[in-house]
Amino acid sequence: MKNILYTIIFSFLFSFSVFSEEEMSCEKTWNDYYDNLPESEQAPSDSLFKSVMIDDCHNDYKLMIERTKEMRDTEMDAYAAGDYATAYKEFKILAEQGDATAQFSLGMMYHNGEGVVQNYKEAMKWFRLAVEQGHTKAQHNLGWMYYIGEGVVQDYKEAMKWFRLSAEQGTEGTVRSQYNLGVMYENGEGVIQDYKEAVKWYHLAAEQGDVTSQSILGYAYGVGQGVIQDKVIGYMYSYIAAENGDEAGKNNRDVAAMQITSEQLAKAQKLARECVEKNYKDCGY
Repeated sequence: MKNILYTIIFSFLFSFSVFSEEEMSCEKTWNDYYDNLPESEQAPSDSLFKSVMIDDCHNDYKLMIERTKEMRDTEMDAYAAGDYATAYKEFKILAEQGDATAQFSLGMMYHNGEGVVQNYKEAMKWFRLAVEQGHTKAQHNLGWMYYIGEGVVQDYKEAMKWFRLSAEQGTEGTVRSQYNLGVMYENGEGVIQDYKEAVKWYHLAAEQGDVTSQSILGYAYGVGQGVIQDKVIGYMYSYIAAENGDEAGKNNRDVAAMQITSEQLAKAQKLARECVEKNYKDCGY
């Protein structure tokens, strides 16, 4: 089974970090804050604030809120409005002062050619500066650029290095790196092919709700690839992936349903419901 890494740049550039204070996630913190704003202060561009400001939440949710207020009428509003010249100017001021989020944002603008001539080497420069401060999404982006050879010679081992640094943070924002490590171990890219290690990383990504990883686990358990074959657990993961809209998961679910008894089917569906209720953690028997 040959899997393909995420290819839509924004889908991996904007992933969220996790904040934990009284078991509250960064995303919930943002939503609680945003829902209490007057309608006059809410705007479509706020989805962009969320994707950038969530980084601050990983360290301090109050900092996230304060910086959101500061940036609302400057770089992020300019970026959302397509005024890349202003956004670039404001981001660069902060980036040169050592702000990791701004450094990451500049890297994105260079990567995507927004307000500047597309320049992968310059993008890599700013991502590296953000990485020096532990920015997990920048770590992931460096891994991606080495994986596909953007601005550098393609190097799977170097890609593996950066994906691993990001993935080992264990936060919600590292799910793409966890998935990508699973792909690389499964396909033997930069490492010796190791299905068991691939399953390990797919599990970590699946626990964060990554539907592709959930679907892959359904297949892996169904055929016994990297794990002891267990068609009940295989159906469970395929069922979850299907419910989350994954087409491969739907197909695997339907195939798995024909390979187990009605009692096993009922058990697998019960396990799937329990898994969802537990936010995909500690799923199974």
